[in-house]
Amino acid sequence: MHFGQVANFKTNSKIPIEKFAIAINSKLKKSIVIKSAQEVDEKFHSRLTCKKKTYRYVINNSTINSAIYRNLETHIPMKLEIDKMKQAIRLF
Repeated sequence: MHFGQVANFKTNSKIPIEKFAIAINSKLKKSIVIKSAQEVDEKFHSRLTCKKKTYRYVINNSTINSAIYRNLETHIPMKLEIDKMKQAIRLF
């Protein structure tokens, strides 16, 4: 899975912007990676000025739960009623 998340914060750091991702990554858990950093207008807000949001809900319908994605998906090992699910999705 790929998640392209954007975050913003204000800083007075003297670290050059081209080195910022490397500097932040050295302090983060291995499960989080900053791919790039750039300076933006003071009015920019990553949540409020985004152009699009995509929500993805994942159902793991296999017999065995996934160790890697266990926190990113719902595990339902029983038979799913796909037709009823399709009807229900129209309500969203």
